[in-house]
Amino acid sequence: MLLSLLSPPAVARTSRVEALLVYDPRLGGEEDPEQKLLCCYPRETPLAEQLSALGLCEALVAFSQHFARAPCEAVHTARRRYTVVEAEESIWFCLVTASPTAGTPAA
Repeated sequence: MLLSLLSPPAVARTSRVEALLVYDPRLGGEEDPEQKLLCCYPRETPLAEQLSALGLCEALVAFSQHFARAPCEAVHTARRRYTVVEAEESIWFCLVTASPTAGTPAA
């Protein structure tokens, strides 16, 4: 009880959605990777940024499958959180959110 009185109140932090990608790795190839993208939010995101996020998501899934039977579900970095889900066979969703602590001053 005393410790809870001395501790600062917990502050709820929310994450901001930066991107949502829906892709099928069977489509396209190295020459035309944009064919893999089925949907990207927000639509105004430049194609180069979409392809960069797509490449990272594909790499995370491929890399994690070397160490586990199931691909990774989430990767946290200092600035972003990548959540990857295979919704259907070869249909992947990748949600990119800003980390709740990104942009807050260090104590």
